[in-house]
Amino acid sequence: MEPNSETPKFLKVNIEAARFRDLFDIYFSTNIKGSKDYIKLHHVNKKILERTTILFFSVLVQKSLKLYAKVLGLGYKFEVLINILFNGNILAQMLINKLQGKLPMLDKESEAYVSVIGCLDKRVDLDVKPDDSRYFPVLSAMASKIVYENKKFVEAAVKGQWKMELLGSYDFYNDDHKKNTTQALIFHDKHANPDMIIVAFRGTEPFDADAWCTDFDISWLSFPQMGKVHSGFMKALGLQEKDTWPKHIDNDDNPQCHESIKKKLSSLCFGNKDRRFPENSDDKLEDQKLYAYYTIRKVLRIMLNKNSKTKFIVTGHSLGGALAILFPAVLALHNENSILEKLEAVYTFGQPRVGNASFGRYMKKKFNEFDITYNRYVYNNDVVPRVPFDNSVLMFKHFGNCFLYDSHYVYKEITGELYENYFTFSPLAFMKRSMDATGKVVRSLMSPKRESSPLLFIRYLGILFWWAVDHNPQDYVNAVRLGKLPDIED
Repeated sequence: MEPNSETPKFLKVNIEAARFRDLFDIYFSTNIKGSKDYIKLHHVNKKILERTTILFFSVLVQKSLKLYAKVLGLGYKFEVLINILFNGNILAQMLINKLQGKLPMLDKESEAYVSVIGCLDKRVDLDVKPDDSRYFPVLSAMASKIVYENKKFVEAAVKGQWKMELLGSYDFYNDDHKKNTTQALIFHDKHANPDMIIVAFRGTEPFDADAWCTDFDISWLSFPQMGKVHSGFMKALGLQEKDTWPKHIDNDDNPQCHESIKKKLSSLCFGNKDRRFPENSDDKLEDQKLYAYYTIRKVLRIMLNKNSKTKFIVTGHSLGGALAILFPAVLALHNENSILEKLEAVYTFGQPRVGNASFGRYMKKKFNEFDITYNRYVYNNDVVPRVPFDNSVLMFKHFGNCFLYDSHYVYKEITGELYENYFTFSPLAFMKRSMDATGKVVRSLMSPKRESSPLLFIRYLGILFWWAVDHNPQDYVNAVRLGKLPDIED
């Protein structure tokens, strides 16, 4: 029997079926039923049916994102603009084209072009050695940052800067959105002992409405083995139709797809002179409909079988952090013990909550069984690790070791939840956090290593929007590089 064969408990919100006028029905209802076109449920907590404010807010935000998707998409034009204004390599490229009599076109797929996140922090160098205790957290944080970039940038960073083997930079299919919405990077670090494969999931695309809808969706599934898990994150990882996790799918068993991956990996592992993927293959991997979990599992099986000492790390920022913790959860669901035995650690940065207390207990048991390190990093007032809510309605819970950093990158270790009343409005707390953000602006201006102009602008925005600005990857990179324990007074 497949692990998912039992009918799970669930709450499903179909945002496509919901209309704006349904918001009034949700908000003023005292007891939402599962008979509506836009909501389906099975054995859910009655409080979610009686306290509908959270459901109302979730539907409102998602409908608004869908309605203004094109407006949000204008952010990509802003990204182009800041590349032209603040990226000298891009400007030089356009001037050379002009002098050569060509159209001064901007190539978004060139290694010089960077995302908005890359414009804030262009660092790709690793300033730690493999024997440093910070090495893998720093490498994971950097991988979680560069996975936001285009494939040529990623290749230049991994192969050119880090001198490591790029095993793949992928776009994965999401059955919920009917398109590729999930990105991941896999590379092989042979400098470490033992050698390590890094799997890094990308976080939310800043200007993609569908990606933001995944974050604000409160739909969930509950499996007998795992507990309650956010279904939007599961869909991004590769959850199949009818909300199932079959151990194998058609593409997973497709010999053509399997051979395509093997050819690409063998070109890296067995002496292909220029170490590039074959370009003239008729069965290109990019032409397949790929799901993140199944494809990454296949790559790991192939690579881990090459060397018994090779291990791997899974990491990600934001949504990528959610996928990083769910990936080993599904491996455990499928009893993939031979792969879990090689999992060294999971490092997440600004990770949202992904499941309830039962899920946490399930994962702690599995991580203890396979001696897997799980470190969750939270920077200052970042809002994302505080959602979805851990209240009596949604009951999402964190688990494992949490390293909470303040604005000076001084950290304290917390087990489990962040015990603070983060969402209660307090003028004093707002002033304190705004003053904290003002201090970061002053330090940025006075620092001998001046931060980029776009990042300085973001620092100014943080005076009012500290809850969002503290989520940026560059502060997580700084945290694991510079983090220190607080001084202990005698």
